[in-house]
Amino acid sequence: MDSIIRGKTPENIEQQCLQLCADYLSGQWLNISREQLSFKRITGGFTNQMYFCSLPYDMKPISCEPKQVVIKFYGEKHFKTNDETLDDRQRFTDGIIGLTVANNKLGPQIYGLFPSGQIMDFIEV
Repeated sequence: MDSIIRGKTPENIEQQCLQLCADYLSGQWLNISREQLSFKRITGGFTNQMYFCSLPYDMKPISCEPKQVVIKFYGEKHFKTNDETLDDRQRFTDGIIGLTVANNKLGPQIYGLFPSGQIMDFIEV
């Protein structure tokens, strides 16, 4: 089956991801450049865009920061209301659900929530 990529990848997305990792994860994420970042778009998202980010292979974490993460950027909701404030609350609810799932060890750990998405643990399958 072919990989599905929906939506255009933003031009500066790699730099945005690196900045989010530096802001939320600290440690070695503060010490790497864009050229050192291992980066790949994960395919198949229906509305959200997801990106894999990793420290360089030979770089060890300083403390407890993760070596690999997934950054999810929220796409447009399919079931929108006419009330934009309600749509914003739905995204907030998405984050709360993600945290609840993570805290119950039913999904990936959430490392950061930001208005347009979240940073979570990369789980290799």
